[in-house]
Amino acid sequence: MTETGSDRRCETAPLPNVPVVGFARALARAFLWVCALPWVWAAWAAPLPADAQEVPGTEDSLPVVNAVLFFSPTCPHCHELMENTLPPIQRRFGDRLRIVAINTATRQGQALFRAAFVQYRLTSAGVPMLVVGDRALIGGIEIPVQLPGIVEEGLAAGGIDWPALPGLRAMIASTGLDEDDGAGGGPATSATTSATTEGFPAQLSAMDRFRLDPAGNGLSVAVLLGMLAALAWVGTSVFRPGVRLPDFPPGAVPLLALAGLGVASYLAFVEVTGGEAVCGPVGDCNTVQQSSYANLFGVIPVGLLGVGGYVAMAAAWFVAANGPSHLRDPGRRALLGMAALGTALSAYLTFLEPFVIGATCMWCLSSAVIVTLILITAAAPRLRAGAAGSS
Repeated sequence: MTETGSDRRCETAPLPNVPVVGFARALARAFLWVCALPWVWAAWAAPLPADAQEVPGTEDSLPVVNAVLFFSPTCPHCHELMENTLPPIQRRFGDRLRIVAINTATRQGQALFRAAFVQYRLTSAGVPMLVVGDRALIGGIEIPVQLPGIVEEGLAAGGIDWPALPGLRAMIASTGLDEDDGAGGGPATSATTSATTEGFPAQLSAMDRFRLDPAGNGLSVAVLLGMLAALAWVGTSVFRPGVRLPDFPPGAVPLLALAGLGVASYLAFVEVTGGEAVCGPVGDCNTVQQSSYANLFGVIPVGLLGVGGYVAMAAAWFVAANGPSHLRDPGRRALLGMAALGTALSAYLTFLEPFVIGATCMWCLSSAVIVTLILITAAAPRLRAGAAGSS
């Protein structure tokens, strides 16, 4: 080793150039490369920091509106909405609108439907019903009219999360939708799933719907035929006095009206509160009550209409039986007219059950039989003679 004079550093003598030394150097370099290789691989494969990651495109970082559609397989308005009305709206908004369809004929779907009824404080319920944000839209007219505007407002506000219904998240997960993707205004990716309608049956014919419940629907048909026969029989007796009708005692009318009032009140309670009807071993009352036909003109629950009808018929009977002499015949005619109108409306609704809805409601059939009996009693000779003799 020598010492230099300028910077007083020490220099070692060069190593002798022998093969052993060259081999040792090569081995040392190889060892260093082997040790460094895992660190080089880890540095290359490590993800970039959050602020340095590449964004696929700003068009993918979009809010999403999430909605839930309740439908019944036997509801023709649901078919029309899901097959013809909603697809154009879905195409308009694409992946930014996600709709999960829930079948109310299943136990879990029925529970979610009732939960939505309570949470949204609805006064009447039916399908199709779409809930989005804090809004509940019911019917094939209200949904397509209001949904586009709600979606636009929701997207402008950063998205709308799934409704907070108990058990909904689990059902959404079962459909394959990523509940965290785009929910509540988070970023939505191109993998966002469109409207989920799997399991919705093809358009059913009238006979297909009848076969959904042959026993209950067969009973509906029998009642329907009896009502049509009663209408024809009473109509013939009005214009042909020689036709005989059962001579029921006039006092049967208030008893029948009271029974009908009880049935109609229960149906009105179910329709207004959205509760589950108690059904017997035959028929499916809840499917009927959840259909769009449970509300007249989509507004008036049929049960409430029945309550008013039975009260009015009871009042008309009272006037015909106990009112002033000059009002008894008008009272009888009013009773006969209201009973005929109620029977005709009940016949129409009874026809819908087996051939359009595909389900039968025993409570509805009971009311149909009661109003038909009132019709026959109102046209009976004894009541007719009583009103005429006092005039």
